[in-house]
Amino acid sequence: MDLASRLRHIIALIHDERHLDADDEYTLLRDDVKNNKHSKRALKEYNEVHIDNRSLLEKLINNAHVLRKAKSDLMTDGDWTVAQTLFGITTSYRREEDDTLSIKLEGTLEDVPLFEQLSVLRETDLFHLWAPFVPRAKKLLQVTKIELVSWFVISVPLFGLSRDAVFHAFGCDCMADSGSVLIVASSVDSYPGADVPKEPKGWGSGRMIVRSFQGLVTITSPTSATTKLIANIDPRLALPQKLIDFAMKKMCGVLLLCLQKMARKVVKNPLSQHAQKIREDVEFYEGYLLPKFQAYCEVKGWNMPPVSSLEYGRDVEGEDGRMSGGGKVGGEGKRRGSIFTRAKRRVGKRLKERKERKFDKEHVEILLEAEERNSRLNVISPKLKKRYNQWVEKKVEDWESNLVDKIIELPIWGVLSYVITTKGMEALEYVGVGYLRLFLSSVLHCLVSGFLFARGFSSLQGHDSRRSGTLDTTRQFGSLVVTLFVLLTTLAAAVGVETYTGMERYYINVLRTHDYLTEPESVPHYKDTYAWGNMAVKRHEKYIRWVCIAGALLYYTVAILIKSNAIASVNMPQIANGFMERARARTLSLGGKKKTLKDKLGICIGKGALNKPENLPGLEHTVEDRKKKAKGGEAEREERRKALAEKLKKRREAKGGK
Repeated sequence: MDLASRLRHIIALIHDERHLDADDEYTLLRDDVKNNKHSKRALKEYNEVHIDNRSLLEKLINNAHVLRKAKSDLMTDGDWTVAQTLFGITTSYRREEDDTLSIKLEGTLEDVPLFEQLSVLRETDLFHLWAPFVPRAKKLLQVTKIELVSWFVISVPLFGLSRDAVFHAFGCDCMADSGSVLIVASSVDSYPGADVPKEPKGWGSGRMIVRSFQGLVTITSPTSATTKLIANIDPRLALPQKLIDFAMKKMCGVLLLCLQKMARKVVKNPLSQHAQKIREDVEFYEGYLLPKFQAYCEVKGWNMPPVSSLEYGRDVEGEDGRMSGGGKVGGEGKRRGSIFTRAKRRVGKRLKERKERKFDKEHVEILLEAEERNSRLNVISPKLKKRYNQWVEKKVEDWESNLVDKIIELPIWGVLSYVITTKGMEALEYVGVGYLRLFLSSVLHCLVSGFLFARGFSSLQGHDSRRSGTLDTTRQFGSLVVTLFVLLTTLAAAVGVETYTGMERYYINVLRTHDYLTEPESVPHYKDTYAWGNMAVKRHEKYIRWVCIAGALLYYTVAILIKSNAIASVNMPQIANGFMERARARTLSLGGKKKTLKDKLGICIGKGALNKPENLPGLEHTVEDRKKKAKGGEAEREERRKALAEKLKKRREAKGGK
């Protein structure tokens, strides 16, 4: 093979994401060009191909260097210290030469094919579906098959902290060599062709630095793989480094567990968002990844399990050929999927039109009744009706999706509040016993415990409560009153406890300055002093612990109440329906004259107001008079109904046109 053909083969390996193999052959090729004599024609063809792909070959050299270093770090044990083993996932850490902390995760993911695992890792814009504390993520640029630039946000609403990161990641196919896939990533400030978001500047926000991320996924069977991850991340938090290291050691192991859980969901649910991405990106998943896995399984003598995401929507009993993995070749699956999609859209459109016709009919009846009484009524608007329907039909979110975040927040919250309070009290030991120390200790306890309690109630003002169906007025009023009450109560409790423990410390100092064992009578009030000394600071420490626990429990109690309210909004819409009926009764009952507050309240809570409209106060026309009038003007009423319906239809069409 001549030089140009060998170089073209290397370029083909690069496009096939086999960077290490391409770098090995490129090194041999360069040595051959330097050491051996070749014809001018061969060198000319080689130089032409080399010039056309100069940037690609330079990028290959840089990427190969990074990949070899990552593979060496992942394959060697090194000086790693095991932090914990949880759910079969081992978390280790190592202090680097620059005093940064590296975290290593290692575990075997069982009953999950590598195909789905790689799809979960590759679709970075769906990180928010499985990664803890990741509310938003976006793929900024897909450079090659397994090279991309992405952005994600890590948020801990519990402490008001938010960090985002922009990273460049690429992979290498090592399946022919070791049956593995190598992945590396690091932070970037910019990248050609990628619209990188600006660094957040708000309070509690910032951009963290991903110094290095290295991953190695090795296939051990058709449905299992061993995963190793090494990460060195600087969150850029103004917190003690020991606290940051502790959180990273204990919490990073959950990442692999969430990855495994999400991959299993993709296998079981062919309608998930990851499965839809797999079906949409035909060039990568069906044209590149699937043939590689099939070839590797054939070499190993394994039966590759069918990919449920690709099987969905295909007619397996057709006359077309079948894939070795169980799928069917051809466009029948796409056509079947498009038929299902169009049918679903048509049904949804018809249901929407039916709801609009029903609503127009009810609205016209309300307008007719208002015109018959010649009154200016605040009738129910279509906007209010639409908001009501959306509120009743709101689906309850999956509690399981946020369960991992809630479990992780609890120890972080308790540990951080306890550490802050303990360190603060140690610093106040130098102040001595006096009013200044009492005041500073009270302020410290008020800030820590008051924040813990108030944080639970602040969730009532969050986005989750607005989606749950809670009425805004009741929510804001209740949240404000309870928050103020808790803050004042916490302040009073902190002052009381500090006063009590201040007396304890005073008597302890007295005991220290007197020899109460040999001369107990020399101690002033020695009996009381001895009793106070036995109860010393234990009560004070117990108070701190219980405040931390109570704050956490209160937060989760409020979260459960919000969730139960969301369930009630969906499963008991008759409550909301009763509210609308009262509003409608109030609308129909108000005449032309102004009503007092007592009359308005009586309309809503009067006896038999909903079942017997004639009992409503302020109703100018009785039911019998209205029935007689309706008999005489039925034709006129029908014409007016048609006119109003036509008016509403034109209004909707005009709004839709805009």
